[in-house]
Amino acid sequence: MKRTRHILILGAGVMQQPALQLARQQGWHVVAADGNPKAAARGLADRFVNIDLRDREALAAFAREYQAESGLDAVFTAGTDFSTSVAFIAEALGLPGIDYQTALQATDKQRMRTLFMQKGIPSVRFRVLRRVPPRHEAETIAEQVGFPVVVKPVDNMGARGVRCVHSGADLSAAVEAALQFSASGTVLVEEFIDGAEFSIDAVIWRGRVSVCGVADRDIRFAPFFIEVGHCMPSELHEHAQRQLTAVFTRAVAALGIRNGAAKGDVFMSRRGPVIGEIAARLSGGYMSGWTYPLSSGAEPTLAAMQVAMGEAPQALAPRWHKVSVERAVISIPGVIRTLHGFEAAERVPNVRAVFRRCHAGETVVFPRNNVEKCGNVISCADTRDAAFEAALTGIRAIEVDLIPGDRQTIEFLFGADSEPAVAAYPSLLSIAEDYRGDLNELFRTAADGGSGVLTAVDNSERDWNGRTLQATLAALQPAARTIELDSLQLQRRFQALILRAVGKGGLQGGRFLFDTIKEIPEWRERLPG
Repeated sequence: MKRTRHILILGAGVMQQPALQLARQQGWHVVAADGNPKAAARGLADRFVNIDLRDREALAAFAREYQAESGLDAVFTAGTDFSTSVAFIAEALGLPGIDYQTALQATDKQRMRTLFMQKGIPSVRFRVLRRVPPRHEAETIAEQVGFPVVVKPVDNMGARGVRCVHSGADLSAAVEAALQFSASGTVLVEEFIDGAEFSIDAVIWRGRVSVCGVADRDIRFAPFFIEVGHCMPSELHEHAQRQLTAVFTRAVAALGIRNGAAKGDVFMSRRGPVIGEIAARLSGGYMSGWTYPLSSGAEPTLAAMQVAMGEAPQALAPRWHKVSVERAVISIPGVIRTLHGFEAAERVPNVRAVFRRCHAGETVVFPRNNVEKCGNVISCADTRDAAFEAALTGIRAIEVDLIPGDRQTIEFLFGADSEPAVAAYPSLLSIAEDYRGDLNELFRTAADGGSGVLTAVDNSERDWNGRTLQATLAALQPAARTIELDSLQLQRRFQALILRAVGKGGLQGGRFLFDTIKEIPEWRERLPG
């Protein structure tokens, strides 16, 4: 009788769901470990153990005991920070996989960039800091790299603590913020690459790199680097894609990844492809588990687990060619009062998955990294336009209503920070203080097709949900009719407030303002005059 195989998967969250499901479908006995005792996908495992994934010794001790009792054939992760823990266990137990030192090189950005420099792999100039420097020292370091610079922790993922800095005046604060996200207390100050960014996944068997898709990343909201979505496959022309994957393959080889998986962030700059970073695992962000399988019919997660079992990968040949798009649900800051539309988003034609990552009563922020989002919508269609339209229609179906009058929402909408990149409609925001037209006419013309203020702003401008300004104003028109103000002075004040709220926060910002005026008696004191 053939023996059942056993696999230990590190992580039992949403990003590990495909691995857990695919392993079960193979008839393998699946053990999942996670530091969160309520991990979302723990029920998909045959056995769950609550172990901190940073505690390599505890994980190895459990794996060794399990191997002695039941046999253990593989250890695996995807979409986590813990490829070093996987390598540590595999090396300790003699299981297939990369060695621990290789995993460290693919996790610590300082080691990685140093190695790339030694091997001639196109990467970024950088300097290393382990403390917040005095301003004059910070400026000297940054000038050696060349402004603008990117400040980031060496040992974190998801753009946590990452910020673009254009002058020495802001550098120390950025370093201090990045240090809070570094377990080793180490920060990089590195060259900013001006160019489109792409994600690449790959499965590696005996040194042969099989690329599993190149995705276009949509990065916004400077000075942060927030991925609002991605599209698989990339629309970059074939020759340029070959250049990207060639440099990526060289970087994987330089790191010493011969059997396993790799995920790369690669820029196409004016000087050609530049490696942002490589991880010794498959990606998170819904790429390896959702958008590539949907667009191609191939399963890189299964292939990578086969490699972890010591077998040649079998699930990599594309079976079809479609387009899959992922978009994030983004909220302005505040406390959630109600959530609507996740079920409606699931019913949108060509939407294939909807993920909810927030609940009523929770505090939400405008994302400063890639884990501070409220949800995600994934679509798949035969054409790029159809896939994008489905994903954005799904996003627009979801409404995150905030508790009115909340100070953090007011500060975001009306505070001194008016960074145009962190605004729903920057061109509307730019005229909010000076507009003197009739507000009722503004809403009427928006509903009727647009004129007035709409001719003074960029009508092609869309918010982060793909909604035009005209559509937003038309959606707000019924609520605008219910606002009654008893003086011309209040009407003028409200006019400036609504233009600012919509310019900064889009439809959600406008609704928050209306709810605050209608439900908070002291709104005149809370809102700016």
